[in-house]
Amino acid sequence: MAFGHFYSIAPTFGNPEFKAKSRQLLLGALTVPDLKILMEILIGHQRGVFRISPVLILATLGFLGWLKDRRACPEGIIAIWAVVSFLAFNASFNGWHGGNSSGPRYLIPMLPFWLLGLYWVRSGIVFYVLLAVSIFNATAITATTVNADPWSHLFSGVIYAKIRSGERYWHFLAYCALTLSLTIVTFKLLQKNKDDKNQLASLNN
Repeated sequence: MAFGHFYSIAPTFGNPEFKAKSRQLLLGALTVPDLKILMEILIGHQRGVFRISPVLILATLGFLGWLKDRRACPEGIIAIWAVVSFLAFNASFNGWHGGNSSGPRYLIPMLPFWLLGLYWVRSGIVFYVLLAVSIFNATAITATTVNADPWSHLFSGVIYAKIRSGERYWHFLAYCALTLSLTIVTFKLLQKNKDDKNQLASLNN
């Protein structure tokens, strides 16, 4: 009832030019998923979730191992459905870019489901490198800006430019120190989880 009527939606009260373009869309904002938009969401230089958090590439591959586990397969299907449905929604939304956000903000509620795929990934050198890059990117974004020009290159055009110019240099170093501490704790927990998995596997055998 925020807009005066049970069936009223936010786009009804938007910019007239925006409303004219959205009149034929479902709920004033949705159309069929667009492959080009999906590619921008996944690998684009501004919104690409795989560029910002490359560890999600391994999480995606981890779903294959999850589905092979008969005991956990139903939960895996639910997690995959969450990932696919959010990606499809974002790729069909006429405001898919999310304005000036640093990354694909509409995917945030789905990320925990996506990250569950990492449980079925071996903790090798590739995993740790991609995880480190993901953590570094998140740290750089947090230390420099949460808003970015939606059409510029997120890292070379905004994030790293601010660090090189000295505008956010000390913020970046402080966040790096904090992130390094949290990363060490995370790695310890991951190693413990790996040891527990190996111990459980040996007991089952």
